[in-house]
Amino acid sequence: MSDHPADRFSARQNDRRLPRALVFALLGLASIVAVVVIYQSSDLDRSGVYSAARNTAYELERTPVHGLVVDVHEAASAGNRGGSGKYSRNILSELRIEDAGEDSRGDLYEFTNADGDHPVCLAVRLERNFSDQSPSYPTVTVTEGAC
Repeated sequence: MSDHPADRFSARQNDRRLPRALVFALLGLASIVAVVVIYQSSDLDRSGVYSAARNTAYELERTPVHGLVVDVHEAASAGNRGGSGKYSRNILSELRIEDAGEDSRGDLYEFTNADGDHPVCLAVRLERNFSDQSPSYPTVTVTEGAC
């Protein structure tokens, strides 16, 4: 290497580029990790609880019922499966489903997040014709708010 000042300046600049690139790469990686951690630790919001109830309703409406029992928890499990990836979210672990009795709409189930916030009411009505052996399909309504 020569003793020319421009060559020495260029060599010092090349020495600095590696650490700067490394710092930017580490900052980028840290921000991605932060986003994943925040996403995984956040509770279901109002739209998340409502979507889970709608997914459950869709599953109930398309699943034939043989007999008198409608399994809302099984429908919630089938309708709200997360992806199978490492960072997929398990909605059911963040969801609370409670029996809320019955009224003119049918059997009532209240969906909330794990903290009991953002209630959504799911009403299931099953009309059976006992003279017919074919399966029945329930009628399901979802409304925001407590049952």
